[in-house]
Amino acid sequence: MKKSIKKVLTLLLCAVISMSAFTLFGCGGEDTGGVDTGKLSIQIYCNGSSEIQLAWASIIDAFEDATEDAGKPIKVQAIISPSANTQQSENWKSDTPPDLVFVDGNGLSDANLVKNGKFLDITEWYDTATVYGENTLIKDVINTSVIENFGDGKIYEIPVMNCSSGLYYDGEYVREKGYTLPKNYEELNAVCKKANSDNTSIYGLTYPGKYPSYCLDALILPAMASELSENEFNDLLKGNEASVAVIRSAKFKEILQRWRDFCGIKGNLMAGSITQDHTNTQTAFLNNRSLFMCNGMWLEGEVKKSIPAEFEMRFINSPFIAADAKETVLIGAKNMAIASHGKHQDWAKEFISFLFRKDVQAKLVKGYGFLSALKNFDYTDSTLGLSETGKNVISTIISCENKVY
Repeated sequence: MKKSIKKVLTLLLCAVISMSAFTLFGCGGEDTGGVDTGKLSIQIYCNGSSEIQLAWASIIDAFEDATEDAGKPIKVQAIISPSANTQQSENWKSDTPPDLVFVDGNGLSDANLVKNGKFLDITEWYDTATVYGENTLIKDVINTSVIENFGDGKIYEIPVMNCSSGLYYDGEYVREKGYTLPKNYEELNAVCKKANSDNTSIYGLTYPGKYPSYCLDALILPAMASELSENEFNDLLKGNEASVAVIRSAKFKEILQRWRDFCGIKGNLMAGSITQDHTNTQTAFLNNRSLFMCNGMWLEGEVKKSIPAEFEMRFINSPFIAADAKETVLIGAKNMAIASHGKHQDWAKEFISFLFRKDVQAKLVKGYGFLSALKNFDYTDSTLGLSETGKNVISTIISCENKVY
């Protein structure tokens, strides 16, 4: 999904709120400093989740074992940290970067890195690349619809996981109060109003602090994908000349007006959450200060240690649609990219191809709670060890008939 237009739309959402009536939860790593250690160096942003740390540690161990068994041993030096991106930023500028980067988290602009020639063009390699140890082409087993388009017809990133966003809520609280989960905008307004009238200290939605784009991903864009035509939505994301007509269209304005109206209704947005930091808004949500919270599939991993025992974290797809519109989910990619100035590009390609083995994808799905990059993946496999929240989130997303990539 185009990131430039998302920034513009996010600013629009913030502006709309102003016109209305009113730290991450820790991973280690060592800076290579641009020095060739004789190992494959990988930059991985980590939000602090122990499950994610364990997943990558297990994958790296398995990769080292596999390459040793194949008679071509490759050792890995992983830079895994919440500050990995900022820690490595100077190395990217000086053309002494890690060999491979997991494109995620703050402090990393892949659009700028591609523009400045920092990512390797992998188009030719991707066309014939196979899953490690198999004769299967990677492009035949992954969902190619999520491959990032940078406008020049070349491939610089490859999706190793898929992800989506929506509304989280406390299932236990909703059952206790007898609330009906909303399927459209009118029902969303109604249940938020009901929650606030039942208890004025509880609001409909916790605004996600310093990450307003979560509202865009979880509510607004799925509504636009549902109610705009396919061509209109694609033009909007591309930010091309045709997108101007889309932004001026009645339907686009109608959906933004919904956001303005929603924010202007007393009790819908948690008081003070607009100016809070991200951690505080998450804490408020977990303490039942709001009925819903916009977020992505990474939420459980971020706050797992802080979830109260009685809090049953559950998930619904965006209900920000008109009553006659179709429920829609947006699915995007979590990518890997190879540094154009990396010292071990062939090793990086080996590692990427290893990530598409089914057993390795299972480790990623379990660690992150995300969707597999593989088109055919069995999420019902009990050996995955998904949490009840993870099962609920994934089943809610994959059961939606209208998926937009």
